[in-house]
Amino acid sequence: MKDIKEYLLEPYKNHSKKRIYEWFIEDLQEYYNNDIPEDVMERIHNGELFDYILENLNTHDVKKLQDKIKKYFSDKYKFEFETVLGDEDEGKEKNSKKSFYIHGRTLAIEQMYKDEDLNNLIQFYGYYIPKDHRPMSSYLMISPLYAESATDLVYKSCHGKLYHFTTKNNEESILKNGLRCKKGTYRDFPARIYFYASNRGVGPKAKAFADEVIDGFDRKKYGASVLKIDLNKIGKNIDFYTDEYMDEKEAVYTYTNIPKECITKVDVKL
Repeated sequence: MKDIKEYLLEPYKNHSKKRIYEWFIEDLQEYYNNDIPEDVMERIHNGELFDYILENLNTHDVKKLQDKIKKYFSDKYKFEFETVLGDEDEGKEKNSKKSFYIHGRTLAIEQMYKDEDLNNLIQFYGYYIPKDHRPMSSYLMISPLYAESATDLVYKSCHGKLYHFTTKNNEESILKNGLRCKKGTYRDFPARIYFYASNRGVGPKAKAFADEVIDGFDRKKYGASVLKIDLNKIGKNIDFYTDEYMDEKEAVYTYTNIPKECITKVDVKL
């Protein structure tokens, strides 16, 4: 019996670009934690290669997200859902009917707001918690986020050059093992890896972005580290994305692991 990878690669086994398709399948398995949806497998086996991550980010399946939140977090928190808007509402943002509230006790809502696993799940399904969330509130608003491909920005405009900002206690592990999409308590969904896309070094804008993505407490404790990513050192292209939540167009993310061969330390003071 064929394993999933062998099955998916079957249509491409005699193709001149077989290794490209192998990378595609490997990234797919990593993204879905080896639990690739059947409809996705069927499309790939029929020869349809597509940006499955971008598609997933822009699907905005409210029911699927709510089902996952219930599955993983109902034992941890007490909450309920409420639709925010309906089709009849006018003057609202596009597809606002896909927004919803999570209601609960104030303490539970604040814990959910800070829950890294919950936030990763929400992002995985193309949603976000708006920046104007009010502290000590009894609800969280969950809104759809519209992602765009940033692959051309990375490879054409920035010539495959990126920067990753972290704290010094992570530096040695990243240089040794590469950047890997961290899995939370629930392995269904990975966390994004964020970068600043630039081939001009780390200027004031990049440093301002670093201030946003590095935790202030950890930075004070360990210090900040700048890592340069050169994607030209590997033979495969990696897909990158940006979304409307990001203020800087140079701020990009991926769900694909970055090998250590691409990563070097840069002596830049943040």
